[in-house]
Amino acid sequence: MTRVVPRLIVLGMVLCSHYVVLGSSICVKVVDVIDAPLAQATVRIERLSNQLGSYAATTDSKGTACTGHLPEGLYSVEVSLVGFLNVRYYPVRVAFPEDVMLSYRLPFAEVREGMLQSEAILSGTLIADKEPVDGAMLCLFERDTIAPMVCATTNDLGQYAMTVTPRVYRLEVKRYGRPTETFTIDMHVPGHYRDRVVLKSTQ
Repeated sequence: MTRVVPRLIVLGMVLCSHYVVLGSSICVKVVDVIDAPLAQATVRIERLSNQLGSYAATTDSKGTACTGHLPEGLYSVEVSLVGFLNVRYYPVRVAFPEDVMLSYRLPFAEVREGMLQSEAILSGTLIADKEPVDGAMLCLFERDTIAPMVCATTNDLGQYAMTVTPRVYRLEVKRYGRPTETFTIDMHVPGHYRDRVVLKSTQ
């Protein structure tokens, strides 16, 4: 959504309106695993290009935060809060004049011997029939649970990323016009797990 700021300018005897167009924004909504809003979460936005830039914001009592007037490009958007695992989406594309709205569900961090447990990161590019899949929803579930631990939606390049506590998960992938596909993803060892999801062909 394009935002404009009206200013009145007098040109001779004519009073006219002049609009200053503001840049695009990245806005986030942060909740926990039971969808309760999380206040005071830190949002870090990093530009993924040669022209590096970083931005930061803090969520309000409704779990929302926005950073505006961003240049076009690809960004990394990470949300963190004490007691929860960090979740990062990348790449996130900003294209003027559209705003970007992201939803985060932060999983609780397990504490062992006074330290936060290490993370497991699942990322990759979702491909079907040799083409990237845009707008697919991927959700990780603990075994025999209904509510997902975390979900992510693929971008226009088919890319996704999720950060969770290391363990074995059930992954459900939903894409338009196709039945839900289910996978078992073993991430019981901390680390980065790339391209573990292979979709069935639509042909």
